[in-house]
Amino acid sequence: MATSRPRPYPVEEEPEFRADRAPPAAAPRGALAAGKASHLITATVAFFCVRFVSLPMCGHLTRALEAMWPAALRPYLDPAQDDTAVLMGCSALSAYLVVAVGLCSLLDCHPEAHRYKTQGHRSIFTWDQWTRAVAVGLSNILLFSWFATIPAWQLQRRGGGSGAWDTPLSLPNELACFAVHVVTIDVWFYVTHRALHLPLLYKWIHKFHHAFKAPAAIACVYANPIEFCVGNVGGVVLGPALTRCHPYAAAYWLAFALTSTSLAHSGYRAFGAEEHDTHHEHFSWNFGVGILMDRALGTCLPEGLRARGGEKIMKRS
Repeated sequence: MATSRPRPYPVEEEPEFRADRAPPAAAPRGALAAGKASHLITATVAFFCVRFVSLPMCGHLTRALEAMWPAALRPYLDPAQDDTAVLMGCSALSAYLVVAVGLCSLLDCHPEAHRYKTQGHRSIFTWDQWTRAVAVGLSNILLFSWFATIPAWQLQRRGGGSGAWDTPLSLPNELACFAVHVVTIDVWFYVTHRALHLPLLYKWIHKFHHAFKAPAAIACVYANPIEFCVGNVGGVVLGPALTRCHPYAAAYWLAFALTSTSLAHSGYRAFGAEEHDTHHEHFSWNFGVGILMDRALGTCLPEGLRARGGEKIMKRS
C-alpha cells in the first residue's frame, strides 16, 4: 500500500531492516516477535473468520451464486444443494479479505510496523501494486478456483462416510482429519512448487508470482491461474475430499489455509513470514509450507547461511 515513503519496486536492499540485524526483544515479547506463536495466531484468526464472517456471509454468497451459476455446472456443483462446498469457498474468501486485504494491509499503512518486517520497506507495496495484487487475487478466488474445487467436490461428495451436517462433530476425529490436511498440502504444494521452479515452467508460469521478491499478504494468491488452481487450491481442497470431514471442519480448514498463506506472505516475523520470505528472496530454499518436505529433502535454509544475512552463496546449485 502507499506509504509516507513510496518507492518503486524492486528497491535496493535496506540493511537496517534485515531480519538478522533486528534489535533483540525481551521474552515473551521476543518469542512473539520471532514468530513462535504464529500457528496460534493463524488458528485464532481462522476461527474468527469462520465464526463471525464466513457463516453469516454464506447465505448471501449462496443466493448470489444461484443467480449466476451456469446450468451446465449444476450437475457437478449446485449452490442451492451443495451448501458445504459454498461454505468452504466462503471461508477461503473471507480469510483472504479479513487477513490479507484488511488486517495486514492496515498494518502496512503504519510506518512503525515496517521495522517488524523481515525485509523492511521492501515489502511495502505502492497503491498501484496493492490494487493489482488484490485484483489478481480476487479473480483467482472468484473465477478460477472452481477448476480445482469442482473436481475435488465431486470426490468429496461421492466418497460417503462422514462429512454430512447431521454427523456428530467429534473433536478427536476432526483433529485427525486436520493432521491429514496439513500433511497433504505440504506434500502437494512442495511437489508442484518445486516443479514450477524448473526453467520452462518457471518462465511461463511461476515467474508471475515471483515478481515480488519481498511479498505482502495481498500477494499470497497473486499467481498465474494455472499455478493457483493446480498448486495452491488443489492441495488445499484435496484434504477434505480425502477425509470427508465435518462441514464445519472443512470450512475451518479452508479459512486456516488462506489465513496461513496470507500471514506467510505478510513479511511480519510475528506472523511466521520469515521462512517463505526467504524463498521469495533467494528462490532456491524453503519450497514447502510445513515442516515435513523441506526437512526431508534438504531444502531448508541452513542456519549458518541464514546468519550471514542473505549472501549470494545462499543460492543452491
